[in-house]
Amino acid sequence: MDLHVRTDDDTVSRASDMEEPDSYGREFFSQSPFRSGWFLIAAVVFIVIILGSAAFFAVCWNRIPAGMRVFLLLVVCVRSVNCMWAAIVRHKKLRTMYFPGSVRNIPPGSPITVALDVAARAILDDLFYTNATLLVVLLLVVLTVLYHAK
Repeated sequence: MDLHVRTDDDTVSRASDMEEPDSYGREFFSQSPFRSGWFLIAAVVFIVIILGSAAFFAVCWNRIPAGMRVFLLLVVCVRSVNCMWAAIVRHKKLRTMYFPGSVRNIPPGSPITVALDVAARAILDDLFYTNATLLVVLLLVVLTVLYHAK
């Protein structure tokens, strides 16, 4: 059974005839996650957020209400560290399960390539979503502390 794909210019071609660019998932899982540019960006943003949070909490800890302190420790420390740790563990698990040999032997367009692309993007999306959430939470905390400092 041939799968036909309609392109932007309204032509129909077989999906097997279309060239697929090199798989991001194959590249991402074939090496350390820290060799991926997107993973490095997410990791650097994560480290900056954690260091900024630590500096802010060291300076303003006494001005933060007690209930918010517990919430912040859970959200900032536990969630963020868990997210980064989970990304590294997931990467390692996928790499050891699917790549005992060479990643380059998987043909382009195979279902495993699509699955690896989805997995790689999901790991990175989770990291960027966590970073964005942490930035919003920290911004709200800073605004709250500044508001109550008046």
